[in-house]
Order: sequence, then structure tokens, then C-alpha cells
Amino acid sequence: MKRTKRWISLSVCLIVVGFVVVYHSWTPVVYSTYQAAKLNPWEKEVRRIESSYGGHYPQGAVVFIGSSSIRAWRTLESDMSPFKAVNHGFGGSGIRDAINYIDRLIVPFHPAAVVCFTGTNDINGIPGKTRTGREVYKDTAYFIQKVQRRLPGVPVFYVSITPTELRWKVWNEARTANKLIKSYCDKRKGVYYIDLAALMVNAKGMPDPKYYKKDKLHPNEAGYRVWTDVIKRALAEELM
Repeated sequence: MKRTKRWISLSVCLIVVGFVVVYHSWTPVVYSTYQAAKLNPWEKEVRRIESSYGGHYPQGAVVFIGSSSIRAWRTLESDMSPFKAVNHGFGGSGIRDAINYIDRLIVPFHPAAVVCFTGTNDINGIPGKTRTGREVYKDTAYFIQKVQRRLPGVPVFYVSITPTELRWKVWNEARTANKLIKSYCDKRKGVYYIDLAALMVNAKGMPDPKYYKKDKLHPNEAGYRVWTDVIKRALAEELM
């Protein structure tokens, strides 16, 4: 009888131990996936970009990274011809999001160059969520430094924040970011500032509606033609 009780107790212990092992071997995977999505709203979109290559990342292209103005640039790859380009824009991302994904959206592709357009979602004018031009400048400088540490010798092009009617009230702050970032780029080897701001305004210095979609934020086809001309010219000067 005692032997039977001991056997039952031992069996129960083994079942409990087995459950604990299985639970702990399974939980971290679910936890990490959940936490990644919870802490970073762009994780799903970034995984979509990664999976689109089927495990075969193209090498030596110009990697474009940034917010929705990059993501929505449907003709980017053909517009950049003869340069080979890949579009890694995602959501309404900010500069810190670009920093977070350097090792996934830039480094594995061993690019010929990196083009970054971000900052406009950081300086958004939303109370409690908007950031200063100096803060965006500091994060942009860190982004550039991290890319250059990971990819020595690869040129980095920063595309200026553009003035938009939707966010005109914070344009002075965005202009401060542009000014500080330009000064930084001008002093750092292998880093280039691409100024689009002056080309997207009318004679009165206001955002020109002919270059923007009805949302008064994103470039339309005419706006992207301006972007194409200026960015390709900058790439040609350094890569050809």
C-alpha cells in the first residue's frame, strides 16, 4: 500500500515537472512575440518587409528607410534607375524606429548607400507626443553614427523634413531640425544632406499644394518627381 502511494506521488511529481518544463520552453516564444508587437507597433510591418525577400536579401542596393512617405513611394525602384534600390519605409515611423531596425532593414543588405527620410512624424504638433528639432537632430546623428559603425565606408544620405500644410504650425521646429542636421552632415565624412524643403514651397514660401496629396502631408506624383530628380542627382554625384 505504501509502495503504491509512493508510486502515485512520484508520478504526480513527474507530471508537474514535465508541465513546468513544457510551459517554460513554450512561454518565452509567445512572450517575446507579444512583447515585440506591444512595444513596437511596426514589428508586423517590418517582418512583412523581411519575409518579402524569401530569405534571399539583395546585396549592394541603395536602401531607402523612413516613414510613410517612403513606404507610399510605389515607383521608387523604377524612379531610381539605373541605381538598384529597395524600399524599406514603414508606417508612420520616427527616427528612433529607424534606429531600432538598422540591424534588420539595413545591415543584412550590405547596401551601396543608405537614404533616410524621417523626423516629420516626430515633430507632429500633437500635445504630449511631439518632439523638438534638437531632439530629432540628436537621434538622427545617432542613427548616422550607428549605420557607419555597422557599415564602414557606406555613404548615408539624409533627406530633409519637408514643409506640409497639415503640420505647418510646427514647421519652425522642423526647420530647426533640418538646420542642425545639415550642419552635422556637412562636417561628417560620407554623410550627405539632401534639401527638399526649398523645392516643395510656392512663391510665398508656403507648402505648394501641387506637390501634395489631398491629405496635405504626403507627396503626390508631382512631388515624387521632385524627390526623384534631387535624390538621384545626389546619388550620382557620390556613387558614379
